Amino acid sequence: MRIWYQSTTEIENYHGYREALRAHFARIANPDTEVTLRGTPVGTWGGLAPSDVMKAPYAYHMILSRILFDGALQAEAEGYDAFILGSFTDPWLRELRSAVDIPVVSLLESTLLVGCTVAPRLGLVTMNTENEWFLQSNIAAHRLESRISGVYVVQPEMTEWELNTIFTDPAPYVARFTEVARRAVASYADAIVPAEGLVAEVVATCGLKDVDGAPVLDAIASAICFAEMAVKLHKRTGLHAGRRWNYTRANDQIMRFAKGAAAIAR
Repeated sequence: MRIWYQSTTEIENYHGYREALRAHFARIANPDTEVTLRGTPVGTWGGLAPSDVMKAPYAYHMILSRILFDGALQAEAEGYDAFILGSFTDPWLRELRSAVDIPVVSLLESTLLVGCTVAPRLGLVTMNTENEWFLQSNIAAHRLESRISGVYVVQPEMTEWELNTIFTDPAPYVARFTEVARRAVASYADAIVPAEGLVAEVVATCGLKDVDGAPVLDAIASAICFAEMAVKLHKRTGLHAGRRWNYTRANDQIMRFAKGAAAIAR
């Protein structure tokens, strides 16, 4: 089994995060599963913090959308069995699922669905207020508002500039995360979701698995295991994305035209 994990960070610039993710994949995936980590090309964000860019929908779309669509189409063409959208902002999830026949797994959606198997209400703990807004919007899009007790931001807010240094000494950040998670549990969360890829990786690397009786979900592991399950169901039962309404896939003629139009636009 081959899984393409698509991060929205310039992963080659962040050695600590990159190596932590690769080690995480090796710990979690089945021995016969190959997980390939892909990031955005160096220079994608022009030296800006993605959290600053994603506040402006037009800029976020123009910078990121083509990278994600090209990645999903390339993954399918190269024989990958699944594509993981490795961002809790869920960019263009509907469109990506309509573009390919292999399973497209959302980091946010898979973690929330796994969380629903262990807790009636989940507390989401994230890195900054921009992510908080995206999470609130995407929770509503997935129709899971009733299963979320709240979204909480760790203070002081972490930025993408800490992507490398955070793995050198993650303990102080995890202590701040734990403090916020305790507030979430006190507000009736029965499980905690580290709700951002970097936050999830830092928390998992430190081995934090429980806060005051509430399990702390491993979001990266949830996505990998969910993708493995989706591939098995796809291959063994023929399960695929619903094509009648929400994830309608264009016929071959339209797909060829769309790809040609995209190439001309470049």
